[in-house]
Amino acid sequence: MRTLGRATFAALLVSSAAFAQVTAKQEVEEGPVGAGDPFRMTVSVSGAEHEAAVRLPPGDFQVLGRSRSTNVTMSSSPSGMETQRTEQFIFTLRANKPGRLVIPAAEIVADGERLASEPVSVEVQREHVARPRAEEEDDADPFASMLKQFGGFGGATSLGSRFFGQDPFEIAAPIRPGEVRLEAVADRKTAFPGQQITVSFYLYARVPLASVNGLQPPAFEGAAVRDLPPGKRLAPEQRDGEARVLIARKAIFANAAGPLVIQRATATVAAEDGQEVSVTSEPLRLQIDPLPPGPSNPAVGTWALSFEGPSLARAGEPATFKIGVSGFGDLASLPTPAPAFPKAWKVFPPSTTETETASGTRAGGVRTWELVAVPSGAGAVRLPPIELQSFDPQTKRYAVLRSEPLEVQVGAAATVAAESPPPPAKPLAGATGSLWRRAAPVGLVALFFVAALFFAAALFALLTLLRKHARRSGASPGGASLTGARRELDAARSLCEGDAGPFFAALSRALNLLAASLGDTDAPAESPQAIAARLKGNGIATPVCDALARAVEACRRFAFLNTSDGAILRRSLNLAEEAFGAASQALP
Repeated sequence: MRTLGRATFAALLVSSAAFAQVTAKQEVEEGPVGAGDPFRMTVSVSGAEHEAAVRLPPGDFQVLGRSRSTNVTMSSSPSGMETQRTEQFIFTLRANKPGRLVIPAAEIVADGERLASEPVSVEVQREHVARPRAEEEDDADPFASMLKQFGGFGGATSLGSRFFGQDPFEIAAPIRPGEVRLEAVADRKTAFPGQQITVSFYLYARVPLASVNGLQPPAFEGAAVRDLPPGKRLAPEQRDGEARVLIARKAIFANAAGPLVIQRATATVAAEDGQEVSVTSEPLRLQIDPLPPGPSNPAVGTWALSFEGPSLARAGEPATFKIGVSGFGDLASLPTPAPAFPKAWKVFPPSTTETETASGTRAGGVRTWELVAVPSGAGAVRLPPIELQSFDPQTKRYAVLRSEPLEVQVGAAATVAAESPPPPAKPLAGATGSLWRRAAPVGLVALFFVAALFFAAALFALLTLLRKHARRSGASPGGASLTGARRELDAARSLCEGDAGPFFAALSRALNLLAASLGDTDAPAESPQAIAARLKGNGIATPVCDALARAVEACRRFAFLNTSDGAILRRSLNLAEEAFGAASQALP
């Protein structure tokens, strides 16, 4: 600042200027500095005829402020008086963590040319470091003391710049308390457990802001929370000299009755000069009233109930049923509906899926339960409607949601077609002795003719057996063999009373090899219906195709359930043996 003062009086004596070569220099205050302490880094541009532009690349630090000053110095030379113009760009920084901080080289453009400065570094300590140097410089500078005494000129701290009509040395004033604030607003102060409370977070500012770098929401203890879409929150509103903008909105569902406190939220905002500040909202205190007397654990909100399933099923084979609840409220707290299946049916635990949606500020969605049940016994079965107790917080009334009943026609279980041995060959008419007795009168020619016919028939039968054995044990068009398929089926039989994983793996390989021996080599990647359609197109009989499709579907579905229930494993094995029996008769 002392140089600035001398430049002020030197410039008063000169009316012309001769500018030198443009140079740039980057300097930082001598360290060490504290991790939470601000410090200054200066970029000086000398010799430029016009104003320079300086940009500081991002680094492991925060930019708290930025200012600029212009100085003019004169010196004499053999050719006359020379004038040099210097701009100083001062950045107020704060390190993010202790250690050696390297500040990257500033990007500078002066008189249409790009200049390069050098990176600088400073040692950052964890503790606060007292720095009295700035006050000593101000006391030694008479111009700085005068600015202190008279309060400055319109916020300018560069007297020389003000005299010459240059841009003042503007140090960005820090954001003062109350100029930026964060407020959490709830759409209701009282609610029931499970009823939605919409909490909006608004940012109020009396100074221009560049960005909101993030909201750290509070910890919602004792409540479930969901994000709501922002809607039209980008356009700020003007109220009493303040700009208000919505930065986040949450749907809150209290878990139980009693007081509910929404703790403080924090947002970090950046001013136009790069200064960052954190603002915190005040806690919200809400009251959660108990539900009126009524059924326990109702579905709180506005809901609809559905029940779906197949109209046709077969005894002993799995069937899939779906229960859906859709509407507005807390999906996670919905009770699980209980369908009334016949006691003789085997019912497996449901799998659950959720799809969250929102309409305006109302949170909701669809929750689906998928159950697998195995019917027992043939006949028509009527599954009664499913009931679900609900509570509407708007009307403060309970209601019973009911689905439509389901009619299921259960067919008889498929029987296992055992592979029967071929019927024994009928003995030739007459014994050997009789043949000789009958041949004796005819003579040797007739005897030779009968023996030749017998030999030809035996040879033809042998060749037929060899051809059939070759088809069964040799490679099929798909590269599999019926013998290999039977080998895997035998392995599945030995694992039927053990772990489900190895059993279904062996059974799946057996069925895939069986499909390949029939001409479908893509069975592992196809659905059971696609396997049956392909085999029918290849000329395989419909009963064989249907039996194989039923076995594949049961194997895949029960393998997905990962159950070691002996009845399920034996049923899967029976369906596979039925498919093998049908296929064995179809093969030549």
